[in-house]
Amino acid sequence: MDDPAYTTSGNNASSGEPDAQDPEGGQLLSPVSGRARSPIRPEHPDPPRPRLVPNLHRPTRPELPVIRLERNESLPPDQEADEALTPAQKAERALESLRQKIQDLVQEYAEGKINQATFNAIYRRYAEQREITERLVERNPGSAAWQAVIQSGHTGFLRDHYAAKLLSYGLYRIDTGEQIVLQGTLRLPAAQLDPIFTKLRRLAAEARVAKPAWRKLKDGRWVMLAPGRYTASVVIFSLEPAITQRETVEDVQRDFERANEKVISRGDFDASRLVFPHRALFE
Repeated sequence: MDDPAYTTSGNNASSGEPDAQDPEGGQLLSPVSGRARSPIRPEHPDPPRPRLVPNLHRPTRPELPVIRLERNESLPPDQEADEALTPAQKAERALESLRQKIQDLVQEYAEGKINQATFNAIYRRYAEQREITERLVERNPGSAAWQAVIQSGHTGFLRDHYAAKLLSYGLYRIDTGEQIVLQGTLRLPAAQLDPIFTKLRRLAAEARVAKPAWRKLKDGRWVMLAPGRYTASVVIFSLEPAITQRETVEDVQRDFERANEKVISRGDFDASRLVFPHRALFE
């Protein structure tokens, strides 16, 4: 075999080591002179194959700004003040805020923005919070148990629960008592409507102006009458409407007659030729 890589090795003059012998007394084949190696191991093995990496585009995550508080920066004044307060002082500050909320509620009712039921429910809530907090602070000024009493969020539920909701809105002709349009599922029976329009026609004949009126029904709902020159709005609420809600109904009634005056002044009450501002109240 003439392959120079696999030749019989003679004496190793450089290393001084004897050639390796096979069990039968012959010399082993070695790819490198002076060393006994396996004849199946090449002198220059194949280089490692490169790892195949799929060329997939991976979207990079956007870098979010990191906000750090520098050493020379400080907390907001209110937060710094709160951190410096004792538990008793924090409770007193919370009570002051609660007293202010009560005053704001009183002003809100005085301006007609909420009805009586909403005022009573929220005022009762604030009064209970104030009383319990004062008792807890009096017993243990250093405790923070009062914080579980003064919690936000429940007041919003009371506002929504006790606010008067619009259930139905009906428009009627005063001269005949005929219904022009009704939005909603509730309406007063004819036995209750007929006397109302009879009185409105009598006032019109006497050149007297009919004023809005409202009253509570037997089932707890409220009905409001907003008369105009040609028509009248009969509105049913779930609860007593606030002053601002009643004023809105009056404004909508005036807007209806002003927008449709050219048509209804001729006695034409065809709904297809009229516009109805009250529909915005249901959106």
